[in-house]
Parts: sequence; structure tokens; C-alpha cells
Amino acid sequence: MIKIVCFKWKSAGETFRYREPYTAEHVNIFAAMINRHVKTPHEVICFTDDPRGINVKTIPIWDDLAEYQMCYRRLKLFSSEMKTLIGDKFIALDIDCIIKGDITDIVEFKEDFKIFQPRTTKTPYAGGLFGMNPGSRAFVWDDFNTEDLVWMPQKRGGHRYVHKKAHDMGYTVGSDQAYISYKLYPKEKTWTQINGIGLFSDVLQKKNNPADLRLIFLNGKYDPSQKDLQEKYPWIKNNWTIHQ
Repeated sequence: MIKIVCFKWKSAGETFRYREPYTAEHVNIFAAMINRHVKTPHEVICFTDDPRGINVKTIPIWDDLAEYQMCYRRLKLFSSEMKTLIGDKFIALDIDCIIKGDITDIVEFKEDFKIFQPRTTKTPYAGGLFGMNPGSRAFVWDDFNTEDLVWMPQKRGGHRYVHKKAHDMGYTVGSDQAYISYKLYPKEKTWTQINGIGLFSDVLQKKNNPADLRLIFLNGKYDPSQKDLQEKYPWIKNNWTIHQ
């Protein structure tokens, strides 16, 4: 059985924020979209620091790298410890996505590791979608050194920790995904927009038509629960729902 993994946690003291924290509703609607559009046996698992109101299996999230904020703590998914925590082959998805169509073939990937490659070269590998056999890329976690993190100001205001080696190579988008790109690009098998996967920012820039996509990540400041977005884009409102 494939495991579909997501995260929900509250970052304390973070000075670089796009949006309000996610809620149990985000997880439950995410799981409902998964259950509608995945036709193979699966289990949704949420790593969280607050399981209240979440209607799927939850596992307490670790504290490793929590003090560095953003998404660095997600890197532990690459550790061999996931063989115990998750067990089976898993796929990790951001909960700020819209699933509009059948993604069974994505979930049933055959490789020991596969990751989404968006259009941007600033992050050739995106942390919002990847799948692996647990421990198959353990060196990504084992090699991570917090001494490579530097505290940098951001154009949108605030500061965040940036992996300097990844940044120096031009991987400047995200936190964990910049490091993942630094460690793995261009060696891995990927999903791309050809597979019906895209970023909401590309939709806004008219690089992708949402009608052609079945999986869309609302990256940056956007959140599928935002009422103004739901009013402007009916496809968000129609799919980001428990019942359909």
C-alpha cells in the first residue's frame, strides 16, 4: 500500500511568512481530494505537532531542524528512519495543492525516487511532490550540515535561513527544495507539466491553463482556503472541498 505523506506544523518566531498557518481543515480537504482521485490502495499520513481535528493517521513531527524554520525539517523524510516510521514506499505532497483529476499513475510511480521538476531553474526540483523507497536517498539527510545555513534578509521582508552552497549555485527558491536540488539535480527521474502538474504562479502568468492540469500547487503567498481566490477561480472552490 502506498503511503501519501503531508505536513502541518506551526513555526514559532518565524520572521519570513507568506500566509497564515495551515489548519486541520487543510489536511482533511487534502485527504478528501486524495481519496477522490487515487484509485489504488493508499493511506494518508500527516506529520504534525497538533493532531486535533485531523481525520487521517497522524505521527508526531520531529524537532530536528525546527529552529531553522521554513521547511528544513521536512528533509528528514530522506533519512533511513522513515523505513520504521512510514515503512512502505511513500509519496510526499504539499497540502496547499488542488487535485482536479485522477493521479493514480503518479502515486504508482515505479522508480526508487522521483520528484516534480517545475519550469523555474531557480529550483529545478520542487519539494511539493516527491516519492521514494524509504532511505533510498538517505545521504540527502545524512550530509546536511547546519553550518551551511546563513541568516539572510529577503526581498519580501523578514529574514530566513538559506543554504549557502545551494544559494551560490543559483537555487534560490524555497529552503529544503533548494538543498534537494543542490544534492540531486540533474540525476533523478521527474514529473513535469507534461504529466499534468503545475504551479499556480504559472497559471497566473498564463504559462499553464488550469484545464490542462490535474495537480496544481498554490505556491508562495497563495492558499486554497483564501476566499478571494475561490471567488476569482471557481476551479479552486469546486475542487478544494470535502464533498464533491
